[in-house]
Amino acid sequence: MHDSVISQEIYFYLLADGECEVIKDGKRIHAEYGVLERGSAFGENAMVFSDKDRSADIVASKSSSSISNKVVVYRLKRSVFHEYVGPDAIQELQNHTREIQRTIDVLSGVDTKTSEGTLIREYVPSTAWFWKQWTG
Repeated sequence: MHDSVISQEIYFYLLADGECEVIKDGKRIHAEYGVLERGSAFGENAMVFSDKDRSADIVASKSSSSISNKVVVYRLKRSVFHEYVGPDAIQELQNHTREIQRTIDVLSGVDTKTSEGTLIREYVPSTAWFWKQWTG
């Protein structure tokens, strides 16, 4: 069993020392996306979107590269973040985040999001689509 780094509290985290693993739906994410190292940040969606559930669990790695073999995180509470950033900047962050997610959805082949889950289709972009992305 791992020691959880994040909980249901709404915080943004900065990994100051150590190493963490990303667990999604009870399964460890492998390769570069499954390991957070010193300087990594997580919990950003919770800062911007009030209705977002945590997308993954972050747990202290048993093979931490830290000299002390401990994980050190700094955290920023959502209410403090909102107080300093302000509603206009929050709205702008939400818009940018949604735009990025739409682009990822197109590139990954996500067709439709439903309340039951996500329907995936194979995405084969046309030459015209690629040209439009290149030329703007």
